[in-house]
This record gives sequence, structure tokens and C-alpha cells, in this order.
Amino acid sequence: MGGLIFVLTEVIPLSILCGLLGIALPLAAATIIRSTRQKRIRAQLPEAVEELARSARSGRNIESALHFVAGDTASPLGDELRLAIRRMDMGIDIATAVRDLPERTGVPALTMLASAISLHQDTGGDLVQVLERLAAAVRDRMHFINRMRAATISSRLGAGLMLIIPPLIICFYVFRDPQYLSDLMSSFWGRLTFWSGVALQIVGATLVFRILRKTARF
Repeated sequence: MGGLIFVLTEVIPLSILCGLLGIALPLAAATIIRSTRQKRIRAQLPEAVEELARSARSGRNIESALHFVAGDTASPLGDELRLAIRRMDMGIDIATAVRDLPERTGVPALTMLASAISLHQDTGGDLVQVLERLAAAVRDRMHFINRMRAATISSRLGAGLMLIIPPLIICFYVFRDPQYLSDLMSSFWGRLTFWSGVALQIVGATLVFRILRKTARF
């Protein structure tokens, strides 16, 4: 994108800015898609665990209960469970088949499900009670996370505006005056101000994304 803008305008700062936007926009889109998918998985998880407990209570073993739940669960959680089922059909034990669910999905709550299944396979025990308590714990955790996000929505929106407004202002001045960046970069203080702003914007974006990622963990 930056190369195309340079060919069209031959303005180096504008080309660099567009190149940075060309890098940032796909990353932002991928982050939004991943976050949406993880949110759907978290919403599906309590019901899936409860259905797994009901299937186990009806007399099914854990493997057949997981087969039933995987077939009855919609995407995207159902896709992940069906992948685990296919691995089991290839001869992998159930604990190994579900062990990497948290890493594949990026949803730490699935660690509890994988641990419960692995523990049951190794030591036995009352799997139904464990799954029912796990479903209750996941629901309570989801309620806590939702309340925390509702309480911090103004801060998160403010952080997003802090990241979006400076590039929009630059774009406004560039489209109003195509020579704006050229005039700005013609002086030492203009170049210093511009690149300092770019560097601080990158640092601020990195810090904001790290904070938001920590608060979004589940």
C-alpha cells in the first residue's frame, strides 16, 4: 500500500503513513475476528459442559458423551470439539485430544475442561459432579467478566479514541492540503515533531493493546 501511494504521489511521509496503515488494518481486522470467535466460544462453553454432564449422567462414558456434545454444539466451539473427536478416532486418547484446546482457541477457560477430562481418565471419580461445578464456575466467571467490561467500557472507548484520532487528524490535513506533509518535513522541528509523534503513537498503541489483552483474559 505504501509503495502504491509513493508511485502515485512521490511523497515519502505519506507513503510511510499509508504503509503503516496497511500493516495495522489487517492486524486489527484479524484481532477483531479472533476476539469475536473467542467470545462466542466462551458463551457456548457453559452449555456444552452442562450437556456433557447430562450425557455422562445418562450412563455414557466420557468418550461417547464428548462425541454427542461435539455433534450437538454449533460452531465455533463445535468445530474444535469435532477436531478433538477426529483425533480420538485416529487412536489418540481423549486427554491428549483435548489438551491443546486452550492453545488452539486462546480461551483459557477450556483449560479447566481439559484438566477435568484428563484427571478423570487418570484417577476416575465423579465426573458428573466435576462437570456441573465446572459449568457453574464458568458461568460465574463470565458474569464477573461482563460486569468488569461494563464498568470499564468508558475507559476502553477512550483508549480507542486516543489511538484513532491522531491518524484521522493527519489524514484530514493531508487530504485538505496534499503538500502538508512535505511542508512539515521541510524543517528540522517539523521532522522531529512528526517522527516523535509516530513513535509515541506506536508506544501508546502497544501499551493500550497489552492492557486490553490482560483485561480480556478469561
